[in-house]
Amino acid sequence: MASIYHMDAAYRSVYETHMKPQTAPRKRLSRTEQQAETRQEILATAGALFARVGFGGASLEAIASEAGYSKGAIYSNFESKEHLFLEVMKRYQKESLTSVMSIFDDDSSHDVIVDRLAAWADNLAKNGIWAFLALEYARHVGADSDFGELQTALIRDNWWAVGKRLRPMFNSEFPGDDEMLGALVFELTHAPLSGIAASPTVGQLLRLTFNGLLAAYGVQKKNGGSRKKFGKNP
Repeated sequence: MASIYHMDAAYRSVYETHMKPQTAPRKRLSRTEQQAETRQEILATAGALFARVGFGGASLEAIASEAGYSKGAIYSNFESKEHLFLEVMKRYQKESLTSVMSIFDDDSSHDVIVDRLAAWADNLAKNGIWAFLALEYARHVGADSDFGELQTALIRDNWWAVGKRLRPMFNSEFPGDDEMLGALVFELTHAPLSGIAASPTVGQLLRLTFNGLLAAYGVQKKNGGSRKKFGKNP
């Protein structure tokens, strides 16, 4: 099971950037700034440890030790391990959303958008550990708990945000809403078993799915033929 929670070097660097020694002189921080820095260092360390050993395998004592703080420092920023994990997940979800939304920053054709989505999904799937972690956490806290509901809301917010950007690509006959479109993107990208099987890739699955949907429901240019270019929402 340990191999499931292995984290590649590229992913580890994201979460350990905050832990590197500072070489440049630093100004004296205020108490508020110190607390904010401590919080970010704990989040970075917790993210790395959760990814290595799973939610259940990462104790608050171990997180505090690796971060170089006392367990009390964690409790002064987070009420529990469940709360800490949720905040780590928020960081990850925000990074994922920021990266995928950049796909829609110019006036590109549907084909280009789909190709970018596929490449984004393949890249994100390399760090597919978060699909396993989210499932482990959901099972631990329970879907009906406060933390379970917060996790669900966090996931659905991302679905809606991405779906809203994709929706103009489809005509009024498309049988789904913004949330369903976004869910297609994220659920195919984070499919847990895709991290085990080398092929087909999640990018290939996304390309197949969206090319089929666009062939059936894609918005067409008035001059006929090619797919409409897709840019920012007005």
